[in-house]
Amino acid sequence: MKRILVLVLCLALAALLLASCSQKTAEPSSTPSSIAASTPEAAPEPTPEPAEPVSILVFAAASLKNALPEIYSNYQAEHPEVTIEFNFKSSGDLQTQIEEGAGADLFISAGAKQMTALNEKGLINSDTNIDLLVNKVVLVVPLGNPKGITTWEDVIDKAETLSIGDPAHVPAGQYTEESYTTLGLWDKITAKTVNYSADVTAVLATVESGDADAGFVYWSDAVSSGNVEVVAAAPEGSHKAVIYPAAVISDAPQPEAAQAFLDYLKTQAAADVFVKYGFTVA
Repeated sequence: MKRILVLVLCLALAALLLASCSQKTAEPSSTPSSIAASTPEAAPEPTPEPAEPVSILVFAAASLKNALPEIYSNYQAEHPEVTIEFNFKSSGDLQTQIEEGAGADLFISAGAKQMTALNEKGLINSDTNIDLLVNKVVLVVPLGNPKGITTWEDVIDKAETLSIGDPAHVPAGQYTEESYTTLGLWDKITAKTVNYSADVTAVLATVESGDADAGFVYWSDAVSSGNVEVVAAAPEGSHKAVIYPAAVISDAPQPEAAQAFLDYLKTQAAADVFVKYGFTVA
């Protein structure tokens, strides 16, 4: 009987020990805080390399000498790595320089004639050629209008000295000649004392100084001057539309940078500056 009792007690004790072991095994394990803290964080984004400095040369019509530098200042604020040098002259002179291999990156002409001539010679990238701006030719006189000129035709009877951009090189002069030829009055213009200037900037200066009774410039030039009065615009339809085309030069040293600046010239930010200086966006 005692043996049976001892056996029962032993079995009960074994059952208790087994239950205790099972409870310890079932307890969930937890990750020590030291292990969780050691998990590596994501590596920071690498700092981008600064863009390589680049310099481009822009050949632009003289009538753009006020607008383009301001546009460039805005552009450089966003692209400090880009330096732009401008060569402002008559479109005809710039055409000649490009034909002689001047090394320009971008050409902005005040007339389609010069751009077309360069395109026919394969000197511009025709895929980049766009009509950028529109302007108009106007008749200006010195402040006070001492000769009393009020119409396009008045210069025939009232002006003694005229200032005109040389039609051989200056688009403004070409438009002026075309207008008076259409009206049948060009021979009367050439009978006057005419100062054929190298570009519209020179025409404007001649009228401002009073060395000419009247002159023919772009509206954008006239509104930028406080020393002339605009008295008339060329009669509607008397000459071709004044379009400013722009294109990247075919052998441009920096074609990608030139295209990037040309793209910027088509933005609203650039358009606001052009309009400020009297241009219309094409």
